[in-house]
Amino acid sequence: MNVSRDRLSVIGKLIGIYREERRGNTLNQFTIKGFCEGICSPNTLKSIENGGLSRSNEVYEELLSKLNLKFNAFKVIDDATKNQLDDLYIAIEYYDEMKISSSLRKLLRILSEVKGYVYYSELYDLFCNLQLYYEKDEYVSNDYVERYLKLLEVLDYEYLDLLRILIYSKRKTESMCDVSKFNELIYKLNLESSKHDFMKINLLQIYYIQSKYLKMYELINTLEERFISKANHTRLLDVYNCAIILVSNIDSEKVSSFIMKEEKLLANMKVPPIKLSEVYSNLGTAYYVMKKYNVNLSIARIYIENLYFLKDVRNKKIEFLNNLKKELDDNNLLIYNNQFKNYLFDKKILVYQNEELSKEEKYILHDFNYEVKKNQDSIYSPEIFEAIDINEELEFVISSIKKLIHEGIDINNIKLIANSEYNKYLEYYSQIFSLPLNTSDGNSFFSTGVSNLFLRMYDEYDIPVIIEKLKEKYEITKIFDSGSYGEEEEVDIDNIYLSIFDIDWYPSFLLIDKESGHKLIGETGVQQLKSILMNDN
Repeated sequence: MNVSRDRLSVIGKLIGIYREERRGNTLNQFTIKGFCEGICSPNTLKSIENGGLSRSNEVYEELLSKLNLKFNAFKVIDDATKNQLDDLYIAIEYYDEMKISSSLRKLLRILSEVKGYVYYSELYDLFCNLQLYYEKDEYVSNDYVERYLKLLEVLDYEYLDLLRILIYSKRKTESMCDVSKFNELIYKLNLESSKHDFMKINLLQIYYIQSKYLKMYELINTLEERFISKANHTRLLDVYNCAIILVSNIDSEKVSSFIMKEEKLLANMKVPPIKLSEVYSNLGTAYYVMKKYNVNLSIARIYIENLYFLKDVRNKKIEFLNNLKKELDDNNLLIYNNQFKNYLFDKKILVYQNEELSKEEKYILHDFNYEVKKNQDSIYSPEIFEAIDINEELEFVISSIKKLIHEGIDINNIKLIANSEYNKYLEYYSQIFSLPLNTSDGNSFFSTGVSNLFLRMYDEYDIPVIIEKLKEKYEITKIFDSGSYGEEEEVDIDNIYLSIFDIDWYPSFLLIDKESGHKLIGETGVQQLKSILMNDN
């Protein structure tokens, strides 16, 4: 048997996965001691399961026989499988259902003769599960998900995106109900490392859930360009659906522009049924209602959002909505997902609010174990959030502003307190989300502690004395020095101002150093500069 060292390492790790699955939580023959008895030492088994190598192939053969698997490697099968993978990925990229099915059938035929062997059995199962997913829209079991999460660190990189497809499709809904679980899932999947553009569509969904709207917006633009260049119209629909969700509560004009793009695509292409269903779900369904009943987006959304609360009763007032719901159901334009309900079934829900629940809220909660707790603490307690970086901070802020506007809060009553460091970021975000922004600053330099102290000492002490007194309270950093362009010009040491303000010319700055005392850069006189600092001008 000619089995490569890399393949032996993979096989060893697979043995560890299979043994742990069979061991479960009980002390049985699949414990380390019981499993390796008569074959090798427990330490050798541990080494093999961690990817280490045994000197004897017989060890692998005997361990695998306990798992009802055979041991060997077939180069012809390996090459044929990896060659066919390219066709499969292209078919998935374009969501060509016929080519996906054809490629999967070919792969299963290639592997059918060796499916009883370790490693090949795993690939055979993987392609079987992919076939069920793409042809019958069936998700893998939770047991498979747990195994595939482990296989992400074991199988060759060519198979990783196939594993990710099955894992994400199964777990994304239930994980969205639990933030920590969702973040853990995303960390394990590491979708950003994928080389396939179709996987990046999942990233758009993830960024939206995580309120990373800037990243989502940038990725939408990137993917739109790539799919247009590839004439990949099906995936363009996916991108536009995500774009509509992003801007739906922000800018109606942008929503309309993306809907027009979708409409153009739909008119000139044959759309797979599942993709058509996705287009018409959520806002896509709103689009159907808009076209059918000649109403605007906001009205269409009101119709759809109220369908959930419909009861099977005959009432003239809701006859239209009942008929609309039946029409959408008949055309498979409404998606029903019970996973969230199932997830909450054995949970207790606590509702914190002083007001009575509305009829709609009671209707939503009536099947669950819930309790309303009134908040007796009337003392204002501000919420404090900590962000990793400025982008995450602003994405959270913009998301909060969006919610406030959606709730009917006048944008003129929304105030931001931030220093000038945030201005360029705020301007960028405001353009993306079409939010009017007034960044005028009514504060003066005089309002800062160091300026206040400097100006109070200015008329009383010489500059060197002021410097020494300031050093007692503040850390003084020299940022200007004589440059090579002439004695009257200065340079920015370490490009501090350049990196902060992105400018390389600085009008009206006061230079302070030990030798020359002080001098002015620019044409502004001392008194005028002082007046500016004190906000007199």
